[in-house]
Amino acid sequence: MERIASEQNSSQHCSTNPGRAIVAERPKAERGKWSAKSCCTIEGGLRQLFEMSGEERRSMGARGRALVEDRFTRPKVAAQMREVYEWVLGGGSPPEFVV
Repeated sequence: MERIASEQNSSQHCSTNPGRAIVAERPKAERGKWSAKSCCTIEGGLRQLFEMSGEERRSMGARGRALVEDRFTRPKVAAQMREVYEWVLGGGSPPEFVV
């Protein structure tokens, strides 16, 4: 698991649970995906970015681009929307991508 930690007492803008660390764990398959749920996790993510080398940031960007090119093409999104409409109008089980 990758760990991202941000000491909250190091930031004047982060007041939730002062003095405690925020730790977000992500499975290896989810690394490079960022999900900020508070100002503290945003701060931790930005700190991690600034600590990365240029090559690490380029690699993360390349993985992000590949993910978007793979999952979010117009034909794929259109096919998913069709599945959603068919599910909503016809019932049955939701498509696997519906959370």
